[in-house]
Amino acid sequence: MQIKILPIINRVVFFAVLASIAVACKKEVYRPGIASGTRFPKLIVNGFSLDSIQIRIGPKSIAAGYLFEDISANAFVVPFDSTQTLSRIVMYKKDGSTPYQGSQINFKDKYRDTTLNVFFDGKTIEYNPVLKKPMAGKMGLRINFRSIASNYRGAVDIAIYERYADSEGNTLIKPEAQVIKNVKRDEFSPYVEINGPTTADNFLDYIFYVRMAGTDNAINYPNGVTVTPFETFPFQPDYTSLLTINDIRLVTENPNRIIYSITDRANAFPQE
Repeated sequence: MQIKILPIINRVVFFAVLASIAVACKKEVYRPGIASGTRFPKLIVNGFSLDSIQIRIGPKSIAAGYLFEDISANAFVVPFDSTQTLSRIVMYKKDGSTPYQGSQINFKDKYRDTTLNVFFDGKTIEYNPVLKKPMAGKMGLRINFRSIASNYRGAVDIAIYERYADSEGNTLIKPEAQVIKNVKRDEFSPYVEINGPTTADNFLDYIFYVRMAGTDNAINYPNGVTVTPFETFPFQPDYTSLLTINDIRLVTENPNRIIYSITDRANAFPQE
C-alpha cells in the first residue's frame, strides 16, 4: 500500500482552512456577522446577586453570561450592526425563561461604556441602589439564610441577642431577643432596624440563633456531627447590613462539625 503525500500547496490550503475554522469557533455567538475588531460599548457590572441571573444581549436576546453572588467588574460587550441605532441588555431568570421586570438597559451610544451596580435580593433587581439609613443609633438589616449542610429548605426565624461581659470577665447573653421571622431560603428578609445594645458599657457583640420558622427547634442535621448553631456579628449604628448566612460542614474534623458563616454584602453599595 502506498502512502500519498499531499503537495505543498494543497497542504497549505488544508491548514489554512483548519485555522479559519478554529478562529470562527472562537467568535462570540452573540455578535454574528459583525467584522472582527469592531469596537462596541461595554456594560461593566458590580454588586451582589442572591441567585444566578442570565444576561441576554441584543435584538435577538442571545445569552451572553451570568451574574451570581459577589459581582466585580464583570464586563459584557453590547454589539451593534451597521443598521442599528439601539442595542440592549435584559436580565433573565437563570433558566432564561422570564425577564425580570424593569431590567432592560438600552444602549444608544456605540462608543460609551456603562458601569452599573446591581442588587438582586431574590425577588427584584435594583440598579445603582443606595442602602437606607436607619434611625439614629439603630442598625438597618436585611438577612438571608440558606442551609447547605442539611436537607432543610424551609423558612427560618433568626433570634438576635446581646452578648456582654460581667464584672468578672465572663461572657453572658441577655435573655431578651429581637426576632426576624420567616426568613426565606431564596430571598432577603424585608428591611428591619435593630436596637442598640442596652449593656453599652460592657457590650461585646450580637449573637444570632437559627430556628425552623414558627418553632423553637434548631435545624435537623445528620447524626454523628457536632453543631454550633450560632454566630456573632458586630453592632454598627447608623449603618445598614446585607447579611448572608450559611451552615458549613467541616469534614476535616472528626467528628464532623457544622458551623455558621456570616458575610456582610453591603460594602458593594453606597449608603444614604
